[in-house]
Amino acid sequence: MAKRKKRSYKFKHSFLARRWRRYQYKHTTTAILIIMLFVLALDTALVRGAIEYIETLGIFGIMLAGMMFVSFFTAAPAIVLLLAFNQMFDPLTIAFYAAIGSVIGDLIILKLFEEKVGFELKPLAKKWKLTPLIKKMQGKKYRGATVLFGMFSIASPLPDEMGLGLMGIAHLPTMSLLTITFLLNAAGILVLVLAF
Repeated sequence: MAKRKKRSYKFKHSFLARRWRRYQYKHTTTAILIIMLFVLALDTALVRGAIEYIETLGIFGIMLAGMMFVSFFTAAPAIVLLLAFNQMFDPLTIAFYAAIGSVIGDLIILKLFEEKVGFELKPLAKKWKLTPLIKKMQGKKYRGATVLFGMFSIASPLPDEMGLGLMGIAHLPTMSLLTITFLLNAAGILVLVLAF
């Protein structure tokens, strides 16, 4: 009986593993699940404790807040952290180190979305007939506007994911993209901390 149960568990486990390996949108699904879990955990004592701990880390804490600042789902706690650091450090120091953190965060987003999620979503873009629109945005006529809108999105409290996506569509080199995000996030964070 125990052997049969063991065999049944192995069969189910290997069946699920095989299905997951064949599943076309595994990186996209994983990213969505992580985001959902984070949103659900935002108001828990554990997350509040983590935010309080980050406040004690000084410069490294500012960089972590900068990494969190770039994503729509972590922007709110990042703003709380940056404003808390405003009482301990001068605004230029906060803007500089938070912008370094934001570049690291943007690089993670770029690697995840461009190489994994973006690759998986290409067939859906074709299916929903978005490919002509993307090609139009990549053309000389609209490329400048695409980059400008992407830059505005990064500098504003809007999520960097959208800005990075638009600038990725415009095929900006990675180093240029990261330099622009550093400058824009530094400016946006400086305005934020000066305003409060």
